[in-house]
Amino acid sequence: MEEKLQIIQLEIEKDRISSLPEQAINKILVRLSIKDAIRTSFLSRGWRYRWRSMPDLIFHSNSFSTPKDRKPSSLVRIYLSKVLQSLFLHKGNYIRRFEFSSRWKIISSKVDMWLDHLVCAGVQELKLAFTEEYYLIPSSVFRYDKLTTLDLKSCKIILPVSFNGFRNDFPITFDGFRNLTTLRLRSITFEKYNALETLINLCPLLEILDVRNLLGYRQRLILHAPNLQSLTIDGSLSYLCFKETRTVTNAKLILNPNEFFYDLTNVLNSLSMVHQLKFWSSGHSLFKEVVSFPLTTENIKFNQLKKLFLGVNLDCSKETAIAFCILKNCPSLSHLQIYCEHLEEEEEEEEEDGISLEEEDGTSLEEEDGISLSTSNEFWNDQRNFSSSSFDNLKVFDITNVHGSKSELRFIKYILGKAPLLKVSNIKIDWKTIAFGERKMGDILIQLLSFERISSAKVIIDEPGSN
Repeated sequence: MEEKLQIIQLEIEKDRISSLPEQAINKILVRLSIKDAIRTSFLSRGWRYRWRSMPDLIFHSNSFSTPKDRKPSSLVRIYLSKVLQSLFLHKGNYIRRFEFSSRWKIISSKVDMWLDHLVCAGVQELKLAFTEEYYLIPSSVFRYDKLTTLDLKSCKIILPVSFNGFRNDFPITFDGFRNLTTLRLRSITFEKYNALETLINLCPLLEILDVRNLLGYRQRLILHAPNLQSLTIDGSLSYLCFKETRTVTNAKLILNPNEFFYDLTNVLNSLSMVHQLKFWSSGHSLFKEVVSFPLTTENIKFNQLKKLFLGVNLDCSKETAIAFCILKNCPSLSHLQIYCEHLEEEEEEEEEDGISLEEEDGTSLEEEDGISLSTSNEFWNDQRNFSSSSFDNLKVFDITNVHGSKSELRFIKYILGKAPLLKVSNIKIDWKTIAFGERKMGDILIQLLSFERISSAKVIIDEPGSN
């Protein structure tokens, strides 16, 4: 009797799910892997064709079970055939989201066929990711006029001739992705010099732009994006200039100024409304070519900026001045993270023995507020640089890749002494690069721990050997 009641209860529960509106059932299906979604067709006669109308089709290399003893060429054929079978069994009248990725070398003609098939499906989100070679995006993708999200990795893009105004002798005409709000491009190669700029500027509703590791022709980017809210640029460009980007609230710029030209004043002025900003260049100085930066950006205010990540060489007076010029114009800053750059050609301001506390004759260097100053450090000797600096809202201060130079320690001391609301400060020292021995390591730790704080902040310092 008890078993019968359990069976009846299970049937009632099953009926409750089956009787849900189609929209609710689709939400359940899209949370399953494509393999499990197809398996629901075995639940009952009513579920046999349910998965064929699910709006999201997501295929990854592990979406289907494959024999482990097969060669990669055999595995990819099995994978592609199952994707093809799933697509053609699907009703296909509406597919909101289509994703495909493969860890194997794919057969381009197969993917071309799928994308051609989806032209009339009203696809709104398209994501393609490859790991070997570069898949050439077929012309059919430029007919996806409902696209709101385009995410491509390891692809080659050749824009239709219509981009350049030539409408004849080409199978389609294309005036841009007029509904696109999100564009993500990673490891992409373009055929022409200005193709990236052309593509972006023909997406008038763009809100999220994420461009990383561009290959092939060096791309210029004069950015017109009046609705842009989130911006990420990571890699090399031949030229960078912002126009109509005042709505950006989150920006991440990882640039290599040795390989292209950009106007730093234009970049920062265009991003003056950001709430979060990451700005650095791994292994290169962003600021070494800047001549009159502090003078030209004195009036650029970042009143909304709350989180800031800067990569800067604090051993260079000019770079330190630029960093302070930015910092003093961020009245709402609550999180500050500094990555200390160290470039050999710019270390002329550092003494060979690093953080020496005394001159060779045993006399102490000029001191200010208890910390030794390098007499060659122009920035720290000019008190006008600190007249309007304030960190009244700073709560978190992190500084990484510290080498223990006087300038770095002076910067840390200054921040700790000017942030009344500071709660925590993480100081990560690259002990592996410090070759002065245990005594000098001890000197660094002693100075850091002796810095006066106007808050009750918890200061966490990496111990030698912890990194």
